[in-house]
Amino acid sequence: MNEIFEIVENLFSSGGFMPRWICGQWSETLGWLYIMANIAIGVAYLSIPILLYKFLKKRKEKIYNRVFICFILYDYPLLVPLFKNTYL
Repeated sequence: MNEIFEIVENLFSSGGFMPRWICGQWSETLGWLYIMANIAIGVAYLSIPILLYKFLKKRKEKIYNRVFICFILYDYPLLVPLFKNTYL
């Protein structure tokens, strides 16, 4: 059972990866450009579900609300690897 917990723990660990500054020939400007681009994409991913939820609150008809809610719930887990990639 401990092996399963170790696998899950290592799955979300960044210990085995080298930082971007060491790997390859990244200049400091290119590294910061990459980080800022990931943050901008993450903010866009975050704003889409928020604006979609505000739109749903204003709508009178409630026909496709479940579909929109499912999309909102689907969109948030996409942020995790994006921000984790920024952190590495």
